Amino acid sequence: MIDRIVVTDDIFRATTAFPSDKRPNIVWLHNLMLENLAGLTEILPTTWFDNYWKTIGVAPSNDNWARYYFTLPTGGLIKEIRKELSSAVVIAFELSYLLQSALDANDIPWVDLGVSPIRFLEDLAIYFRFSRHFNVESMGEFFVTETDIQRGVNRVREFYKDVDPVWRGSVIFFAQTDWDMSLIGERGFYPMRGVVPKLKRLAAGRPLLVKPHPFMPNNVIVQLLQDKGGAKLAEANTYAMLAKGEGCTFATVSSSVGHEALAFGNDTVIFNEKMAAWIGGRKASLFCYRDRRFWSQLLSQVLNIKPVEESVGVQVNYLRNQINGYSFDKIIW
Repeated sequence: MIDRIVVTDDIFRATTAFPSDKRPNIVWLHNLMLENLAGLTEILPTTWFDNYWKTIGVAPSNDNWARYYFTLPTGGLIKEIRKELSSAVVIAFELSYLLQSALDANDIPWVDLGVSPIRFLEDLAIYFRFSRHFNVESMGEFFVTETDIQRGVNRVREFYKDVDPVWRGSVIFFAQTDWDMSLIGERGFYPMRGVVPKLKRLAAGRPLLVKPHPFMPNNVIVQLLQDKGGAKLAEANTYAMLAKGEGCTFATVSSSVGHEALAFGNDTVIFNEKMAAWIGGRKASLFCYRDRRFWSQLLSQVLNIKPVEESVGVQVNYLRNQINGYSFDKIIW
């Protein structure tokens, strides 16, 4: 019987970086859930965090987080998760395959949230995944459609219609921040040493440009591509390049821009296929994470909750103003 709503994140990530009550993703998600579930149920959400590195017999580190991200849980981990969460429904931010598998092994219902890689719509979207306990086939009104994405593409293209694409015909590589979750591959972090020769083969004489991540302009791969690959810095706005990418190849290890380039119909290469497949194809929404009607319909499938009729709808740049624009010009919308 479900008698708890627990909010957490990928507990194996940055385990030693934050105390359990100050992990930013847990705090943000808990505050969001507390507001949305107020009045819907007598079960108010609580935060949960535990350090299970000893349980799986590995020292906590970023490298081990990546190395074990796509592995199956040990029997000890399954047992500990059962003891902690057997009566809960779990609302999580960016579940790893490891933690998800431990929840599944114990038949614990979960909802996983994260920031969608499609970031050029009216607002940042939140992507969702659901455990087998939830059926959302009748809830399509809450989620982004292909029509919505195409409308966003058209809007961006119209905004940049008069820009001269000086990058025409180039291979454009989008760098990322260190320790980004999306850099995790089959057996740990993607081996960056192989990026330069791959890009040189991909360019095959075409101009090679590198676009630094706005949060980490001096990332080592940026300098490496300039020194060893003959790359030049891409000065143009990311979305201007996506809007006018004809004749270009957009390349990345696993940046969200790779997913966006595909949405724009551009020639796209994403080196880290494992993470691209893990992130791709998820349902996304511009508003349902803060919509009580959504949570009422969803959670009523696993616990008693009051029905709600009102819905909040899309609010332009609502989440973008809270988190970050990710190089997207907010005046587009």
